[in-house]
Amino acid sequence: MLHAIGNNGSVPVVLFQEDGMWYAHCAALEITGYGRTEQEARESFDVMYKEFFRYATSEGTLHAELARLGWHVETHTPPPFGALIAKDETLKRLFDTKPVRTVLEPIPAYS
Repeated sequence: MLHAIGNNGSVPVVLFQEDGMWYAHCAALEITGYGRTEQEARESFDVMYKEFFRYATSEGTLHAELARLGWHVETHTPPPFGALIAKDETLKRLFDTKPVRTVLEPIPAYS
């Protein structure tokens, strides 16, 4: 599940509500979970997050996909969150217009 800010080796996940639905969005991986409640959105995100790493690892495309997303693959480091906000107009709009909360999701071990 999602963990509070303060962990190392994590990616930021933005939690917000829009049009009666809750969303958990990770710009560093272009993954979004959603549901009628915050808990459902978090659970949906958790499934998508695990599936992203499972599928990309099994297909042998994980490093290429992370590189495409701007990660420093050698150090397993996602792009800086500020850079993600700066290049994503939707994410920027969320921070400018909606109450959002950011939590960190630990990066699974991968090779």
